[in-house]
Amino acid sequence: MIEQLTAVAPRDDEPEDEPLEKQAPDTPPEQRLWLAVLNQALADATITDDNIASVYRSRRLDLQKQRRISRAWLCRRSADLDTVCQHAGINPDSFIIFARGIRADGWRNAA
Repeated sequence: MIEQLTAVAPRDDEPEDEPLEKQAPDTPPEQRLWLAVLNQALADATITDDNIASVYRSRRLDLQKQRRISRAWLCRRSADLDTVCQHAGINPDSFIIFARGIRADGWRNAA
């Protein structure tokens, strides 16, 4: 998923035509951390009802709530999302379009 996120919008200092495989290993650790934050939000947003049903009852409500929060956060412009995208080296508008595409697909195929 991190490679997919990096492909959303290359950093200004990276040529767009350079293969992603060559870009990803050079990604600074701090940037990879922020990409992981976006990756986790996508994972939370795309958790299935079957996966939620498979956990203990007390945990189900937590997962459902986290899924709702993640879905809302990923698809709306906010200062927090802008900050995370900036640190991840991703254009926030491009990322929101990416997230809305996953939403349009019923929150599937994020992996």
